[in-house]
This record gives sequence, structure tokens and C-alpha cells, in this order.
Amino acid sequence: MDEGSVGIAPEDSLVSPMYTVFEVNPALVEPRYLLRYLKSARALAVYPSLGSGSAERRKAIPFKRLASLNVPLPPLPEQRRIAAILDHADALRAKRRETIARLDELKQSIFIDMFGDPSANPRSLPIGSIGELVESARYGTSEKSSTEGKYPVLRMGNLTANGRIDVSDLKYMDLAADQLERYTVRSGDLLFNRTNSPDLVGKTAVYRSSDPAAYAGYLIRVRTNDNGDPEYISGYLNSRHGKAVLRSMCKSIIGMANINARELQGIKILKPPIVDQRAYAQSVAAVEAHQRSLEDEYVVLNSLFSSLQSRAFRGEL
Repeated sequence: MDEGSVGIAPEDSLVSPMYTVFEVNPALVEPRYLLRYLKSARALAVYPSLGSGSAERRKAIPFKRLASLNVPLPPLPEQRRIAAILDHADALRAKRRETIARLDELKQSIFIDMFGDPSANPRSLPIGSIGELVESARYGTSEKSSTEGKYPVLRMGNLTANGRIDVSDLKYMDLAADQLERYTVRSGDLLFNRTNSPDLVGKTAVYRSSDPAAYAGYLIRVRTNDNGDPEYISGYLNSRHGKAVLRSMCKSIIGMANINARELQGIKILKPPIVDQRAYAQSVAAVEAHQRSLEDEYVVLNSLFSSLQSRAFRGEL
């Protein structure tokens, strides 16, 4: 088995030969309890010493080695109680994740409600190019980043496929005074991922923080003029129509696809009045605020689940 890949089959199924199928002794262990233990941080910490293989992320654990793993086994009623508590806590986390994902869908729905499906343009809005809404479009720095430095560096992995910026994994760098204007972003800048896999090229998000940050060379920093709002352009490019346009135009080179700044600015876009673009941006801001609140709650739920899990397998729950 791959490290940490374990589950209970909900029905009769065909299973890849990469996975080992085994049954538990129901007189000794509750299957859901064992599943929770095998997916716990305590068990995950042991798996590297049991695995074999040269690729770190693809090490396999033969069942014989997995079977040697010591598992705390309280009485069956206690196992069922622990499994039920962890199942409930995990379900709360899953509901929060689902709600957060639905808010991403809500933003797309707001776009369609306000401007119509761009592929059909039912409101007969004027059509122009993104370049007509843009003041400047610049590539980021090619300097190497590290774990130290004054400025966090936004890289292509920090842009999500649903149009947000994830700062959970950041690198850092120092910049000279004469580089700041060219290689840093400010609140309201649009970031566009110009090079990535064909499925991910064109990821787009708006930087909303007041804290200065650098941006890497695989990103394009777009600043709009008085005719365009960055949230509107981001919503357009993150719509189903926008993503289809990006997929159709990307050039693939050795597994990587590219859309340059000139091509980005040449993309056709609906041009609603700026007042409507800004109204859309305000609606997105309200959804994002609710989303951040839910994400804060998810962090708390995640911490609670980890604590319950740790206490459960120490016999303290």
C-alpha cells in the first residue's frame, strides 16, 4: 500500500493490484476505529520507517510490515465510542469544506446573474479585449527565493484553480529599492499564471492584502485602467467560458503550457459599464469575507479534530 492510503470498501468492488485488501477480526477491532488509527498522525509518523522504494512520495508498505504495527486496542464498546466521536468531528470539517467550496460556486453564479453567460452574451454587452481594460502587464522576478528574506514571494502554486490566493506555503526574498515597483504587488493587482500544466495555466486571482509581496516570473501582474476592475477580469477568466478560452489558446512545450502577456491582453471580454464591474467586485468582497470567516472556523475544527485524535489513541478521550 502507499503510505497512508487506506479506506473501508463501501461495497463489493474491483481493486487495483497496488493495494492490499484485508479483513479485520470483528471480535477484536471495530473497523472504523482501526481506520481512524491508521490515518492518524501517530500512525503516519511510523509509515516512513515501514515503507520501501526510492521515490519518497511513492514508497510502498508491504502488508507484512503493516501487520507488525502496534495498535492500541481498548474494549470494543470503547473503540466504537472513539470511532463515533472522530467520525462526528470529521463530518463537521467536511461540511465546512463543502460550504467553502459552494461559496466559490456562488461567486460564479453572481457573475452569470449580473453579466450573463459570456459565451452567449444575452445582455448584448459590448465586446473588447482585456488589453483595453489594462494599464500595465508585467512579468515577475526570476530571482531565486528561499526560506529567508524581507518579502514573501507569490509563486504559481499560491494561486488556486478557483481564483484565490493561498499563502500557506511561501518563500521569501530581498529586493533592492529600485526593484520594488517592478516586482511587488499591491492590493487590487491581478495575478495571472502564465506557465503551468495545460489544466492549470491561466489561474487568476486578485491580491487583496495591504502587505507588500514579490511575485515570481511565472506570474503576470496586471494593473487595470479606469475602464476595468480587477475582480471583474478575474471573475471572467475564472468562469467556465473563461477557462475554456484559456485551454483553447495555451501552447504546450514539454508538458508545460504558456500564455504570454500579449496573448492575455488579446483575450476577448465583455465590457460592462465600470459601475457594474465595481458592483460585482463588492458582491465578491462580501462572499470572500464570509468565506474567510468559515475558513477560520475550519482551522478551529481541524485543531479540535487533531486534539481529539491524539487524545483518543493515548487513552485520554
